[in-house]
This record gives sequence, structure tokens and C-alpha cells, in this order.
Amino acid sequence: MLLSVAQIRETEEFTIKTEPIAPIDLMERAASLFAKKLVEEIDLDSFCEIVVVCGPGKNGGDGLVIARYLAENQKVLVVDSCFDSKPCEEFIINYALIEGNSNVTIVKADQFIQEGNPFTPPFFPLIIDALFGIGLTRKLTGSFEKLVHYINQINGYVVAVDVPSGLLCDAHTPDDYVSVFAHQVYTFQFPKQAFLLQENSSRLLSFSVIDIGLLIPPNIFFNKKLINEEVASLLIHPRALFSHKGTFGHGLLIAGSSRMPGAALIGAVAAMRGGMGKLTVHAPAKVLDALTPYLPEAIHSMDENADWFSGITDTVAQYQSIAIGPGLGTEKVTLEAFERLLHQIKDAQTPVSLVVDADALNMLSKADHLLKWLPPYTILTPHFKEFERLVGPVENDFHRLEKLKEFAQEYQLIVVLKGYYSVIALPSGELFFNQSGNSGMATAGSGDLLTGLILSLLAQKYHPHDAALLGVYIHGRAADLAIQDRHSEESLIASDIVSYFGAAFKSLRK
Repeated sequence: MLLSVAQIRETEEFTIKTEPIAPIDLMERAASLFAKKLVEEIDLDSFCEIVVVCGPGKNGGDGLVIARYLAENQKVLVVDSCFDSKPCEEFIINYALIEGNSNVTIVKADQFIQEGNPFTPPFFPLIIDALFGIGLTRKLTGSFEKLVHYINQINGYVVAVDVPSGLLCDAHTPDDYVSVFAHQVYTFQFPKQAFLLQENSSRLLSFSVIDIGLLIPPNIFFNKKLINEEVASLLIHPRALFSHKGTFGHGLLIAGSSRMPGAALIGAVAAMRGGMGKLTVHAPAKVLDALTPYLPEAIHSMDENADWFSGITDTVAQYQSIAIGPGLGTEKVTLEAFERLLHQIKDAQTPVSLVVDADALNMLSKADHLLKWLPPYTILTPHFKEFERLVGPVENDFHRLEKLKEFAQEYQLIVVLKGYYSVIALPSGELFFNQSGNSGMATAGSGDLLTGLILSLLAQKYHPHDAALLGVYIHGRAADLAIQDRHSEESLIASDIVSYFGAAFKSLRK
């Protein structure tokens, strides 16, 4: 789950009262687990020095506890960065515990900065950033700003405690706000929403979560959640022993044009590899001719137009799901056919689930009256630019998320906003952040795979909510498995990803 800073504070207070545990002991537990993880994951002996930069608040108190644990086996330099600020009680208590420790050297931040940067190659220090935590709501200025600039100039490896100092957790961090650049963040109990947004990619490289045993208040409400292996494994349907191809549904893929025939093939292979019983591909003849040698299992529905989608003549009621968009083009004849298709789906006697992607999204942005014709729970799969064509320009990533939630609620749609952490917005106002996938997926055809996979899940009678969540996770999981096996993020292409769909499904069924 993703909680706001206020909600995290609420969980801390609830834990203190319910467990019960004193605040100073909760800090001890969290910081000791941080130190333990650091020792387990990082070779401390490879650094010329270990520097812990401690601010005046509770984050600084965490840093002092971490320094004390590391000093059991290492020499540690602690930078007292209170400046003129009054330190909190936890800082004062933990400062007293390291004073006089022969393995700990304490210097004031002013002295640390004035001495200049002694860490030039080949000297490479480990910097532990415990300056400010999640409570920061304003721009760093004065001595604190100067210190952060200095830290960022040091040739070292930076690990932040809970959050990189200067980064706002619940709001956009303007470009002129300085923050510590963290190679790694060990964050307590919950990921912070700011970590999942592209706009902050220049402020941290990676993060991992440390479970510090916080208890969740029973009445706490959260509408931002994570899709991980545990969640995805609960969504996957069992396969019935006594079944036939009709059991697993019939889907229609409307994709491809004379200019982009490959989109139909990529989407069709993904649909069949996603577990559906039957797939019909509607496309111009030349697209279908190219499809046959690679996917003889697909049923063909030939468009009357030689180059573009111009309409289907058979009834849509025979399909459990329809996907439209990949490689389609936005010709006038295609837009008119799309409008007729929406009317056909609306008039169908049985519900037909719909996935809208790529050029079909671009047609929606050109003829936005069509948005009201989409059936409830239609799944849209835009990337950032396609989404902005639908809703208008956005100011920053937090603004984009707000528009995403409002758009899904207004039109009662499910929107998969594709990115490194793809976000799925539900009509309920819930946002789900996906945690599978890698940068190798930024390749032509990857989005077509996702469209075909979601089409397949819908044909198998997955609820559209579940089809979107599971489809996004499987898509990313397959790419992760491809990288783990024999591919690299540089070499990965769409056909590599789909070849690992089976392994991704199996990993959730174990």
C-alpha cells in the first residue's frame, strides 16, 4: 500500500499505543534494521570512509543509531548537521550514546564543508543521508541547501534513510528544490509515492522497503496500492480440468494496416499466449497474409479495405472481448468504422469487454464525444503522450495522477497509464502502481503485447479490474524473467517478452 505522510504518522502512533512501544525504541528498531540491511547488501570494506550525515530531527536520530551499529565493526564519521536548529529529543539521546565511542568521529557540518572534498578518485566514500525525512514540506535553504549541494558533489555512493533529503513525499518537488541524489534508498515500511514518479528519477536510482513492524489502524483508508507478486497471484484463475476452447473465450483483435502489419501479429501472439480459447484477427488481407505463417491458430476476418480498418460485418455478440488500436492508423474511414463498432457493442445483447489502445486512443482524442460511447469498464492503455491528448497538458507527475483518477471516475473507465511504474486507475478512484518490469520494455511492440494479453484475460471472463491489474503485472514479469534468463535490457524486443508469458504465469501459480 501507499500511504500519505499523515497516514504514516498515524500508523506510527497506532503502533506506539497498541504494541506498545516507546518512540525511542521504535526508532532503535527501525535504524537497527536499516544497519543490518546495509551490512547484508553492501561491502562496507570497499569504501574509504563511512560518513553519516545527521539532521536535527528524527531522521537524524535514525542516523545516529545507524552510526552506532556500524561502529561495532567500522570507523564512522558522523556529521552533526543541526546548524542553528534545535535537535529533537531522540537526536539528543542517541548523540549521547555515541559520544566517546573510539570508532566514531563527530564533526560539525560547517567544518565538514569547509575542509573541502577530500574524496577524489580512487577514494570513494559511503554517504548515509539522514538529514531530513518524510516530514519535510518546504524548500531547503541556507546552510542545509549548501550542505546538500556539497554532498552531491562528493564522489561517493549515497544511501538515504527513508527518503532522500529535500524530496517532498506527497507533492511535486520543483526543479529548483535541491535534494540529495541517492543511489539507494532504504525506506521504512511503505514505499513513498514520490519514488514511483518519473519526475524524481534524477533524485534517486533505486529503493527497497524495510519492514519495521508498524501496525495498520483498522479504520485507515488508502486508495493507492501496489501490484506485486502476492497481489497478482490472488487474481489468477485456476484452469478447469474438464474444459475446451470455448471455456476460455473468444476474442476479436482489430489491428494492423498496410503501413504497420506487425502490430497485429504481436498483439495476436500475446492474446493466444495469454490463455484464451479462440482468437479472431480482423485486418486488411495483406496483414492477414503476413500473419498466417507465424500464427496459424488465429481465425481471419478480412477487411473490405485493402489498407485500413473500415468496419466489421459479423456480429460482435459472438465475442467475449474486443481490442482495437495497434497499428490501425487514424484515416477517416477508420474513425467512422470505430464509431460504428462502438454502436454495435452498445447494441449487443450480451456484454462485450473492450480494450482501446494506440491509434484508437488517438481517434478518441480527435473525436472526444466518443468517450461517452465507451461501455463502462472499458480498458484504455495510453502512454503519457496519448493520455495528454485525451485530457490536456499536465503540470507535473502529481498533477497527471490527479487527472488520471478524475478521468477514470468521470467516464467510468479503467485506464492503464504505461510507464516504468505503470499506474492503473479504476472507476472507484483507486490507483494501482505496478512493480514488475524493466527499461527493456521501452521497445516497439511492447504495448501491443499488453493489449493482446488483456484481451485474452477478458475473453476468459476475468473482471476488467482484474484483467488490467494481472495483465500489467504478467507483462512486466515476463520481461523481468527474460532479463534474468539470457537477455539484457538493451537487447530485449517484444517477441522476447511474449516468449516468457508462460514462465510468468507459472511463477504466480507455484
